[in-house]
Amino acid sequence: MVRLEVAIVGSGLSGLYCAKCLDDRLSVGLFYSRALVKEKPCGGLVSAEAAALLDAIDIPRDYFHSPAIAVAQIVESGGSRDCELRNVDRRALEAAIAGSLRRTLTVRVEGYRLSREGGAYLIECGGEEYSCAGLVVADGVNSRNRALLGYGPAGSIALEQSRYAGGAERCRLVRLDEVTPGYYYWIVPKGKAFIVGCRPADRARVYGDIAARFPETALGEPLGTERYPVTKLRELGELELGRDRHFLVGEAAGLAMPSSGEGITGALWSAKAAAEVLSSGAAEPNAEYAARLAPLVAAIAGDLGRLP
Repeated sequence: MVRLEVAIVGSGLSGLYCAKCLDDRLSVGLFYSRALVKEKPCGGLVSAEAAALLDAIDIPRDYFHSPAIAVAQIVESGGSRDCELRNVDRRALEAAIAGSLRRTLTVRVEGYRLSREGGAYLIECGGEEYSCAGLVVADGVNSRNRALLGYGPAGSIALEQSRYAGGAERCRLVRLDEVTPGYYYWIVPKGKAFIVGCRPADRARVYGDIAARFPETALGEPLGTERYPVTKLRELGELELGRDRHFLVGEAAGLAMPSSGEGITGALWSAKAAAEVLSSGAAEPNAEYAARLAPLVAAIAGDLGRLP
């Protein structure tokens, strides 16, 4: 039996960031499948709130795409406005955090059994058994552990992202109900290439809108196209933060903005909150965790209420 104080299941951005923020004096295990750092297609635009959270940790600052700071044009039915965002390489960011972990036990698992016994959580995998007093569930969208812990699934949708050679003039985030009802599409420069992303069902309308609205954006044959799921809550009741000293973070909790799928802010905010609560030895850790996330949950509720 390997005894841990905290076990983190999932090595995406929220799991890695949580491990980085935990007190170094705690014994921590990070459980992951396939690879510690995985490819993750996403727009990779980081809000000011998320950028501040990244700046607060000690990692190399070489995880940006060019341009590192993107002035994004946000186009909505009421007009357009500019917003300054960081333009990150998601895989490089996660690799930088993973490479900075010094005291965290990392365990690769192909399958495992999760249970609770006598106030401790047990993870059985590969013929070994691990126990922990605190559990962080960070296995992302369509989290397997939500069901294991007795929760229903959070809503999710598929997105499609294509990469094109050449430079886009600038970053654009477009939300027009006649093009992408209740959602965005995006054009993001990534060095000598750029990406275009949207819901697959909106693709024909999106590419028609790009040709009409942004004719300077040359769309030839894509270098590659990927589809991937993101969390999209259908109602606020699908959001679950945890209980009994387990904490759902990031997309596993449902912490993504419903109108855009932006989940980096929620991943970092919740991971830091869980790490601080577990490190502090709070008497009511789950209540404290929920209190720290209250502003984020309110923002998600407000975004959900604006959708058609």
